[in-house]
Amino acid sequence: MAQSKGNYLPFLDQLTALAKGRVPKNTTANTKKWVKIMNQWRNDVHYNYSLESQDKDIIELEVTQFLCDVIPKKSGYYSRTSLKNALSAISRHLQNVKPGLLKDMKKKGIGETKSIDELSTDEIQSIINHEALNSNTPLGLLKQVFFWICILGAPKGGEHTNLLASQLVNTPEGIFFKKE
Repeated sequence: MAQSKGNYLPFLDQLTALAKGRVPKNTTANTKKWVKIMNQWRNDVHYNYSLESQDKDIIELEVTQFLCDVIPKKSGYYSRTSLKNALSAISRHLQNVKPGLLKDMKKKGIGETKSIDELSTDEIQSIINHEALNSNTPLGLLKQVFFWICILGAPKGGEHTNLLASQLVNTPEGIFFKKE
C-alpha cells in the first residue's frame, strides 16, 4: 500500500517495529557500567571465574555479596537507588547471557524490576487515527508531534513533560529535536 503525498503515517511493518519497543541508550549504558563495576569487584575479591558460568545459587550469593560490599571509587557508599539500579542492570545482563536465571531469581524476590507493557500495533494505530491528533489543526499537529517524539525517543521518568517547542528546529533537511 503506497502512501499518498503528504501522508506521513507509518506502514504496518513500521508500527509493528515500534510496538516491539526498544531499549533506551541509558539502559544499555547503565547495564554495561554496573557489569563492569561488578566484574572489577569480583576481580578484587579473587573470584577468578566468570559469573555466568556458575549455577543460580552461586550467582545469587555473589550478587548479594556484591551489593553489600561495593563502594564507589570515591569515598562513601552507593545510595539505595544506585544499588537498585545495579541489581536491575546485573539482572538484565544475566538474563541476556543466561536465559531463565532471572525467572528463578524473581521467584525468590531477587532482582525484581518494574515491567511496562508495550503499545500494540492496534493501539498505536488507534492513537494516530484519533481526532485529537488531526494534523489539520494546530493543536492536533502539536499533539501528533509530541506523540511521535515520545514513541520514537522513548523518554522515561517524565522526561517528555519537559519538552519545549524551542527544542524543535526547522531546517532544510527537516525538523530536528535538540537538547537544551
